[in-house]
Amino acid sequence: MPPTEPVYSPAGRDDELRQVCDDVRLGRWWRMAELLDNTLGVQQRVERTRVLAEVGEGCVYAAWAWAREAPCPDAEVMKARAAVYRARLLKRRNGAAAGAAAREAEALCWRALSMLRADAVPYVCLLALAPVAPPGGLLAVNLMSDPPPDPFLPAGPWRLLFWATWTEPCLREAYQRMLELLTARQSWAARDFCLWAAERDAAHHGRSEEPHGGSERDAAPHDRSEGPHGCALQTLPLHQRALAYYKARQDAPGSAMPHRAWRSLDIKPAVQQDVDRALAWFEGLRPGEGRLEDLHVLAHALWASTRYQEAKGVFREIGHRYVPVPWAFAADLPGDTHGGLKVFSRAREECLSQKT
Repeated sequence: MPPTEPVYSPAGRDDELRQVCDDVRLGRWWRMAELLDNTLGVQQRVERTRVLAEVGEGCVYAAWAWAREAPCPDAEVMKARAAVYRARLLKRRNGAAAGAAAREAEALCWRALSMLRADAVPYVCLLALAPVAPPGGLLAVNLMSDPPPDPFLPAGPWRLLFWATWTEPCLREAYQRMLELLTARQSWAARDFCLWAAERDAAHHGRSEEPHGGSERDAAPHDRSEGPHGCALQTLPLHQRALAYYKARQDAPGSAMPHRAWRSLDIKPAVQQDVDRALAWFEGLRPGEGRLEDLHVLAHALWASTRYQEAKGVFREIGHRYVPVPWAFAADLPGDTHGGLKVFSRAREECLSQKT
């Protein structure tokens, strides 16, 4: 029987979140409030707030209505999340209101942080805002030039990263946002950062005290998908390779699509090391575990480096759930979601057809 046709949902495997997103698109906040109130664990909370914010204008309206009609810290968190998403979107589109949106977003982040000091979400919001940080703001002036934790890394918002990961050392989005910032501003350091993060993973298995003198919320257990080979941070070097490949194709429009970034003889040993590290993490997962974005970047790297038999198991775990990144990076038009779907479908068919 042929595989189910690929489908894409920003909520991934989270069916509850998918249903609530439909309400948020209409500007309704009640089910969003209930969902966040019943969310357990830092990782899931960060992920759910991100996906809700990416609904767009519906989330902006819903979050402000929530804060007005039933004021609470979570409503302020969602106002900040939605504002950061809007500021990044306007900056990407070179919108005239981008500067004002970034200033509003930063103010809302600090307000949310003042109400939930031990919550990771406001720190992740500030990390996401960092690439478009308004000049003269507290973020740009005081937090963008922290000394690095390693001599091979540049200065940057390291305190934000450490605060965000205090209650969840493997908080994937925090590291992903830091990677985005380095890729945009100091691309030479991106790979060193990913290797540093993967190595740091092994040393971070809980804390004995809480940051900033207290916790209003986070008594939930850590929700890492961890095995003897660490957590999903082991896939971060593959995310960096995919981003570098995308940037190279953007800088050279019309360049050929073959995956030299994975197959060239001069880099093959390093690629193999990155893939092996991520594959060891995958093999330690139980069925249904693992974030789809991390599974997709691993499947793509295995396919791009012609390790089809090993990719077969990853594609089986992914099933019919499509995620645009990194497949869209390899489309004929780099970044094209529909073109990425064609690449994904071709890769999946090629790997699943392999004889055992």
